[in-house]
Amino acid sequence: MGERMKVLIAYDGSECADEALADLPRAGLPDDTEALVFTVGDVILPPPSPANYDVTAKAMASRRVASAVGQAQAQAAQAIEEARRIAGRGRESLRSAFPRWEVRAEAVAGAPAFAIIERARDWPADLVVVGTQGRTALGRLIMGSVSHKVATEANNSVRVARCRGDAREGSPIRLLVGFDGSSSARAAVRAVARRAWPAGTTALLVAVAEQQGTPVTAGLIRTAPVTTPDGGGKGRDTLRAAVETAEDDLSAAAGLHVTCEIRDGDAKSVLMEEADRSRADCIFVGSRGLSGRVERFLLGSVSAALVKDAPCSVEVVRE
Repeated sequence: MGERMKVLIAYDGSECADEALADLPRAGLPDDTEALVFTVGDVILPPPSPANYDVTAKAMASRRVASAVGQAQAQAAQAIEEARRIAGRGRESLRSAFPRWEVRAEAVAGAPAFAIIERARDWPADLVVVGTQGRTALGRLIMGSVSHKVATEANNSVRVARCRGDAREGSPIRLLVGFDGSSSARAAVRAVARRAWPAGTTALLVAVAEQQGTPVTAGLIRTAPVTTPDGGGKGRDTLRAAVETAEDDLSAAAGLHVTCEIRDGDAKSVLMEEADRSRADCIFVGSRGLSGRVERFLLGSVSAALVKDAPCSVEVVRE
């Protein structure tokens, strides 16, 4: 990161976008943050006319295209004006919640996911915040796909924000950190450790050992080595050592009370169940498997599944 944390907040004025703003006080973001409220007016331009028309057809097509382009330009201007209004509303809400932040608003017309990814890359943002749904039934479908696309394809860390229904203002923040010993998981640990958490914040580090044998009962950190049916004792010892290092890194962060577990089983199921059981406010995971389309399909299922179905906010951390 640079000297100041830079946060891009994708905001469309929907209830879920407002929930994303309401979730930010529980994200541990520092007072010295530069925030950009970014609103995209969704505009689709008309397709070009075919090139093999005869002269008359081309003339008619040219008039139709000119008319369509004029309408599209008018729609784009209207969309940008509406987007500016929405972005300004989001900026004022954010300034009210974070009076020490530097907050500005920006509006563009285009395809939302691509515009968000491009702006976050060019700025560049340390963190992109998106909600989960849009304003209408169609908006919910579009915004759901936008949040998923941004989370899986952006070069930046992404927070897909959901407010838990039982979360109360001022209640202790509960974090869940998914860990597998990889460099990507260590980046997630570092991201948590760098934040400014209020006193009373708890962080549960859950390391999931996915093995091909029959799952065994979960073991706690710093217990005797566990040998699984597929002979995973050495692997678990290695994972345990990595978890202990990660625990030390988290414990050094001010305001965090850290506990750790090693669990056997399917990472998606374990983290989802643990998020429900612990009533986590946010799950932090690394982006391993999300750097390319093939990898996203083969390896990114854990992060992608959490983004889609977790009962709380999810941060996909990229270095």
